[in-house]
Amino acid sequence: MDLVRSTIGQIAPDDRNEFEIELQNAGEQLGIDIEHDLIKAMGSKWTAYGDPGMSAMGIGFVLTNNLAVPDRANKALIAIEQRINEMMAQNGDADQQGMQMRFREVSYEGVTVHTLALPMFASPSWAIHNGKLYFSTTPQ
Repeated sequence: MDLVRSTIGQIAPDDRNEFEIELQNAGEQLGIDIEHDLIKAMGSKWTAYGDPGMSAMGIGFVLTNNLAVPDRANKALIAIEQRINEMMAQNGDADQQGMQMRFREVSYEGVTVHTLALPMFASPSWAIHNGKLYFSTTPQ
């Protein structure tokens, strides 16, 4: 976040305060402190994997992060997930059309996989296992 703040300060110094306000507003909407609960819970090492067989559709990739504070990241991601589910439930149009876009949890070999079921090719999914965050465009 220091780099983001510094960059905003250099490029658009008048917008730095606006960034702080919007960050706080987003956190209030999600029910978390985005910087403390999520960003600072992430580690500095990210890894990306791609599946060449799925790259034509752009959906075969996985991002991983060696979390600095796994429990805090897990709680923040679950809070975001719950808020998204609440917002989806408030928008009854999708349910009426049979889409039912919601995060769902499935346990697989002791790991909870969180998947946003979308009526498309991708179903964004995430899990935390042994201190590592896995994010993928599909639950497989």
